[in-house]
Amino acid sequence: MANADSGSNASGNVLDNDSDFFLEVWFYPRSTGGGRHIIGRGGGNKSGWAPYDGHNWHLLMEKDCLYFQFASDKGFGEIKSTPVASNNWHYVTVRRTGNMTEMWWNGVFVGSSTAMPILPAIRDRIRIGGHTSKGSTGYFDGFIQ
Repeated sequence: MANADSGSNASGNVLDNDSDFFLEVWFYPRSTGGGRHIIGRGGGNKSGWAPYDGHNWHLLMEKDCLYFQFASDKGFGEIKSTPVASNNWHYVTVRRTGNMTEMWWNGVFVGSSTAMPILPAIRDRIRIGGHTSKGSTGYFDGFIQ
């Protein structure tokens, strides 16, 4: 169970270790430029996003595409969509079952990966709508539901 904290942070056993999960998000981007973080968990003390930095996973818009990326000291993987239109609502789901991670966008299968490593248990917050290591460009410009 996750516990919300002012709508921006959550803690608990959410998308960590090697457990199966299902993530669903409605989002409405007003712009598509830069690394716009929708939701993610992890974060280290260094800048950037890399396995050595303690990051685990995130869903973001980079330029005009949607990505689900995951990393640990065991490896890195990502699933990428086709271009996402701004000023429209979009629905994305990510599901991990066993060693298979799949992403669906607006009801259409985007792709899958078996590269998702076993994620270590972490105490880092879930971040919704932004990521401080990216500075102001990491904030999502739009609505998340």
